[in-house]
Amino acid sequence: MGFEYVYVDSKDRKYHENKSSMLVNLSEPIMHPKSVRVVSFSVPNEFYNVIDGNTSFSARVYNVNTNNKSPIKNYVLGAGLYSLTEMITALNALFQTDKIVEGGSNTTLTLTLLANGKVSLNIVGDGTNTHKRAILYYPRDGQFQNSIAHRLGFGRFQVFDDADVDGANLLVGNGASPPVVSVNYTNSKGITTTTPETSWTGALIWTSSTTDATLNTRTGNFIGYESRCPHLFLKSDLVNDFHTTYRDSGTDQVMTKQDSILQKIQNNVNIYSYLHYRSSMTEAFVHELSGAKPITHFTVSLTDDHGNLLEENSFRNFTAVLLFETHENLATMRMNEQTIEANQRSIFLANHNC
Repeated sequence: MGFEYVYVDSKDRKYHENKSSMLVNLSEPIMHPKSVRVVSFSVPNEFYNVIDGNTSFSARVYNVNTNNKSPIKNYVLGAGLYSLTEMITALNALFQTDKIVEGGSNTTLTLTLLANGKVSLNIVGDGTNTHKRAILYYPRDGQFQNSIAHRLGFGRFQVFDDADVDGANLLVGNGASPPVVSVNYTNSKGITTTTPETSWTGALIWTSSTTDATLNTRTGNFIGYESRCPHLFLKSDLVNDFHTTYRDSGTDQVMTKQDSILQKIQNNVNIYSYLHYRSSMTEAFVHELSGAKPITHFTVSLTDDHGNLLEENSFRNFTAVLLFETHENLATMRMNEQTIEANQRSIFLANHNC
């Protein structure tokens, strides 16, 4: 068996290749390829954690006496790499200058980074702000793991996901004062459930019309996560033997699809640190190749854990070393076999005086 190594550096990609994908043309073809694997990879962990198309932190306020509600308020950050402190500071500045208006009152949000690394959110209204409730919102069909709410440590189950939030209205019951509030929630299968607020175990609800911190302050279930994603995928059109799961939104079933993943790279370092992968430390995926055709070119791309290519300035250059294992030249192998057979025949004839 033979071996060929190819070093790939994304800084060498073409001028128009402004995403984390490139076409590699080989100066000499790799003949009779048997397999390929990644033996080395390096990249700075400076990926944008607020990315284009996912830059909003969204909330809404309800008056459960009147069933009126504010428009969904989207607080938008510029795409970039933020530490938790920077993200919280930027959002709090937006909260102060652009309050949520419902009826004759304003509602203000305030984020606080706790000592344990979790983030709390305080939502309080002013003026004639009686019997108000507030929720966080993120669309059901979005990539929640790339959302600002997720970066701050709020789990998917803590954030309402109804597409227009109408199915998640907070409704007053029986005209009581204070009202008996029920939560109407429509799940992904279109089934609506009604549950009293006191026993609601779904997404978080803030009582924004009180000074009681136990009612107007909620905390994310997880610590804030600054890195773009827990792992990366290095992909190539050389391979098609990998399958990944996904949820079919039409049938609500977990399915698999074919993917071109060369290697899963764990992102286990802090932001602004270098991320290194070595096959001697983490098992490499070995992909068999047919060997029928020589390899003259191939693509290499780096994606986040959702399979999204990294955009323009949202990442720094990465490097990788690919190891190709090759079969011996078939013609040479056949010639060697014929020589061995001829030698064995000569020995046999000599031993038997033929």
